[in-house]
Amino acid sequence: MGGRAAVLAESASNVWIVSNGKALHWDGSRWSQIANADGPAVGPLAPYRAHGLWVGAYSLWTGSSWLTLLPTSGGYAAFGNGLAQIPGTGGEAWMVGDTHLGAVIMRSAG
Repeated sequence: MGGRAAVLAESASNVWIVSNGKALHWDGSRWSQIANADGPAVGPLAPYRAHGLWVGAYSLWTGSSWLTLLPTSGGYAAFGNGLAQIPGTGGEAWMVGDTHLGAVIMRSAG
């Protein structure tokens, strides 16, 4: 794949790799590329519900389609550089990042 890459291994049968605008998923027996038009940017990875994936603060694989998000804080775009799923919520995550006004901590809606 080359270039920057991110990996998330939740179990032996649920592994994600994101690199060069492609997302790959290991289901325990084979790799599959997740269909996407624009390709997710490489960023921190966090699980989203049973079959989804957060890729940084901007791309969300719901398990059936990609959503492109633009998180904001105080009306300004927030650039995420850290992401973690909130255990027990099924899909919410904390993100840390910054805007041109300074650091932000944001919680996603699951």
